[in-house]
Amino acid sequence: MNTKELINVLILSDLQLPVGGFVYSWGLESYIYSGFEIGSVIQVIKAYIEEGPLESELYACKAAYSSFGKDGEIAKINQIFSAMKYLPASHNMSIKLGKNLLRFAHFTLKIPIPDEPKHIHYPIAFGYVGRFLEIDLKTLLTTYAHTSVKALMNALLRCYPFSVYDAWAFTIDMSNQIESVVKKSLNLKSWTKIYINTLLWDLYIHKHKFHETRLFEG
Repeated sequence: MNTKELINVLILSDLQLPVGGFVYSWGLESYIYSGFEIGSVIQVIKAYIEEGPLESELYACKAAYSSFGKDGEIAKINQIFSAMKYLPASHNMSIKLGKNLLRFAHFTLKIPIPDEPKHIHYPIAFGYVGRFLEIDLKTLLTTYAHTSVKALMNALLRCYPFSVYDAWAFTIDMSNQIESVVKKSLNLKSWTKIYINTLLWDLYIHKHKFHETRLFEG
């Protein structure tokens, strides 16, 4: 990896990247609000890595990366991924983050925004931007996966008295699982090979708006 590629990776993996991710808890706040103990919440995060949600995002990212420059392909990928985001809260969150990432990439990195579709999901935008920046695909997917887990742990730290040392220990402990799901995503040839278990994630993201007090939008 050359210096330019490393800098681009560090930019995309920075949790302070102004895409708005810091205002979401991805449903974790709802779990805690409902009385889940920390052990159960950690199991939910593990399920995100191991049982489909992260895998589907990585495959969408890879598909956008591989289809860069092909007319109409990004729109097709976006349509398929939209079908997986069937609840409005989860769908809208992904679209908002994707829109913000493309806006940042356009004004800061001078990357052109694709004309179609008008609204792109976050992992698809991530793959599009990563290809434009000429980041190696495996490196890009690993960056997405690791950053996603770090974002979940940061959200957990803000809504539960959880030690930052324990958060980092968990992230490090899950490195093998992250490596495994990245490898699996690289080898996947079709959307139909992905098993997705997002029911609890979607349910608690949906429940979030009904809380009397909230730290996050969703």
